Amino acid sequence: LKKDTAGFTSPQTSEGKTYWDKLYKRAGELFGTENITIPTITRPWIVPNEIIIREAPDNAYIYKATLKVMLEEDYLTS
Repeated sequence: LKKDTAGFTSPQTSEGKTYWDKLYKRAGELFGTENITIPTITRPWIVPNEIIIREAPDNAYIYKATLKVMLEEDYLTS
């Protein structure tokens, strides 16, 4: 996921160049031609979410184990 995000937003790739061109065009429409600072995309974090486990003396059974995808800024503030 992190590699895909980096590839799609890197200005060295065709997808990334298209992304940044559209972003700056839209920012210009909204805020004018003044010097605009656009925050870059933060890294995605994949973290454990809900986990339900049943334990016994000699084993364990995982009923549910989910992952949550968050942006770095959301992860660090939670």
